Amino acid sequence: MRDYVAGFPEVFGGIRVEGDLVVVAFTADLDEHRRGLQASVEHPELVRVEHARYSEAKLTADIAAIRRRLAEDPRRPQIGVSGPGRIQLRAPFATLAGELHDLYGDALEITVGNKRFPPGKIERRPPVPVPEPTVAVPGLELSVVVDERTVAAGEDVHGRVVFINEGSDLVEGMTGVLTGGVRREGDDFMAGSFTGPVRLVGYTVRLEPGQRTELGLVVGTASCLPDTSYVVPPGLYEVIAAVPFRQADTPPGNHPRLVARGARITVDPG
Repeated sequence: MRDYVAGFPEVFGGIRVEGDLVVVAFTADLDEHRRGLQASVEHPELVRVEHARYSEAKLTADIAAIRRRLAEDPRRPQIGVSGPGRIQLRAPFATLAGELHDLYGDALEITVGNKRFPPGKIERRPPVPVPEPTVAVPGLELSVVVDERTVAAGEDVHGRVVFINEGSDLVEGMTGVLTGGVRREGDDFMAGSFTGPVRLVGYTVRLEPGQRTELGLVVGTASCLPDTSYVVPPGLYEVIAAVPFRQADTPPGNHPRLVARGARITVDPG
């Protein structure tokens, strides 16, 4: 089958498997390719041919051009670089996602923030619970400070997690790059979270009694609500960050966390 489609790069649109069926797409001459494919395989009844809007070669070239354009956009709409046929956009860019979907349809897999696009593709999920600490470190108190009190829906807020040793013994542990989300007043589940790449680096926290330190925090307002929203709705939110914290006696394979919270931000319409 691969040998057959390799002879038609200008019209071949891709292959996928649906149960026992192999579905092969072409942009033109569907009857001709159906006959050709069925003659080239042992079980022609398991082959289905369908129409593709774009050839695989054109789509690959177009996606490369789209990614270059997004990378040069000062608004930074793209979240890193994903796999072939996929575009990942930050939460505020649902309109841009709509434009791309109008051009390429289902040939292009689009994610906006935490969710697939268009809204009809969003999978039903339960609410994201508010994180709870899984370890207690005597004397260590955490809090959140944010740099901005107001943010546009879908954008990120920067701030810091403050570590204070209010105990009488040394506190020492390892943490990493810190990200957080937001909770609406009165809810027992998260409304928004950070989406995007983070550096895989570790930081040592070592505090004598009475000492304090601060580590950078980025807080996201991409919607993780169990609905079709891509950004959190306007309103007042509490910032909550799960803070990984490994100590010398942490068993291998365990991923203990602390929780920092308390700061409030106002989310305005995007």
